[in-house]
Amino acid sequence: FNVWLTTLFFHIVIHAPVGGNFSPLRTDLMVFDDSAVQRFKPNMRNVPYMHEIATGMEVEYDDIVLSPNAEGFRDYDHELTVAPGRIRVAMMGESFIFGLGLNSADTMPVQLERDLRAAGVDAEVFNFGIPGYNFEGMGAVEQIIAAKYKPDIVTYSFITDDISYVDSHTHT
Repeated sequence: FNVWLTTLFFHIVIHAPVGGNFSPLRTDLMVFDDSAVQRFKPNMRNVPYMHEIATGMEVEYDDIVLSPNAEGFRDYDHELTVAPGRIRVAMMGESFIFGLGLNSADTMPVQLERDLRAAGVDAEVFNFGIPGYNFEGMGAVEQIIAAKYKPDIVTYSFITDDISYVDSHTHT
């Protein structure tokens, strides 16, 4: 009920865009396979990355250097088996979790892992962010890829247009 009420509020009162969360991605850097999860080509190293800004958006991001892991996410490679006593946090999201315009060391997942370890918590934080994803895309990432790492905690980062039915995955 709360999600429905929030959706209704944003569409009627604030007029959130019904068209959806659409960030045109550089498809030359993406992989499209049978998993139904669009992500970056695995194991690319130091590729300059910037996607086009959608018409009407008045946002500019700094270019970043992309080095996706073996799964195709902006993260380091993780083992499937977890070390005893370690807590795993999977962060699902769009450009905010991905860290659009940020160096890899400044993304939220990296900062969270660093802060948890500094506090004495043996934690491993996964960055499952893809710019332009909505809840459907994030859910697919969780079910198809993140679940095999058996995270203890799963977080979702979203903004109002992430509840839409259209995302960058839908448009490719």
